[in-house]
Amino acid sequence: KHTTFKPGDKVKIEAATADGKYYAWGEETVPERVDIIKIDTATVRMKDIYSDSYSPYLRFRITFKDIPNKENFYRVVLEKKITRVSTNQYSGHDETVVTYGYSFISREDVALTDGRPGTADDEENGISTSVSNTYGVFNDSRFLNSEYTLNISQSKTSYYYGDDLKEEQISVTVYLQSISETEYYYLQALNKSIDIVDDDILSESIHLPTNINGGIGLLGICAESSKILQTYNWKAK
Repeated sequence: KHTTFKPGDKVKIEAATADGKYYAWGEETVPERVDIIKIDTATVRMKDIYSDSYSPYLRFRITFKDIPNKENFYRVVLEKKITRVSTNQYSGHDETVVTYGYSFISREDVALTDGRPGTADDEENGISTSVSNTYGVFNDSRFLNSEYTLNISQSKTSYYYGDDLKEEQISVTVYLQSISETEYYYLQALNKSIDIVDDDILSESIHLPTNINGGIGLLGICAESSKILQTYNWKAK
C-alpha cells in the first residue's frame, strides 16, 4: 500500500512478535524537502593520501538554499553508477554488469568538516582535526537562512583495463536529503566509529542515539531532491 506524506506529518511504526510478548514502536516527523538549485562540475587532480601521486577527480559544487527559520539537518549522497558491456571470454556473448559506489571526499568543505576543512597532506601527516564524514551529514549552523554551496569530489578512475570491454557509461546521482535530528546524530556517531582505531585504548566509547520505544534502533525519514549527471560515455569503435 502506498501512502503520501507531507512535511510535518508524524509517522508511527509499530512492531510486535506473534505472541505479543515483545512490542516496540517509533515515531518521526516528515521533514521539509530542500531543492538543489544547481550543480557545477570540474575535473581536478588531487593528491592520494597514501602516496605522492595525483589522480583525476570530479569536483561537485552543489548549491541549495537553507530551509528558513528553523534548525535543519542534511545529508548529501553521491551514487556513482558504472555500466559496462564486455564480451565473455568463454561464451563469446556480450554481458552487461552494473556496479555502484558511494564514496566521496569531503575534507575541503566547511559544513561537512564542521568548520575544520583540510587537505590530503593534513590526513597523511595525521594532523587533520575533523572526523571523516563518510555519511555526508551536516547542519545549517554555518549558513543559516541563506544559500550554500557544498564542495565535494569523487574519483573519476574506473579501474577496468580489459581488452574485452566494448562500452562503458558512468553517471552520478546527487541526492540532497533533509533528515531528522536523531538521524543526524546517529550518523555522526557512525562517522566517529569509523575513525577509531581498534587498538586505540584512549578513544572514548561511541553511544548511538535511539528513538525506539521498547527497543534499540533508529526510525528515520528523509525528504530528498536529486539530479543525475552523465559524467562519462565510451564505446569501442
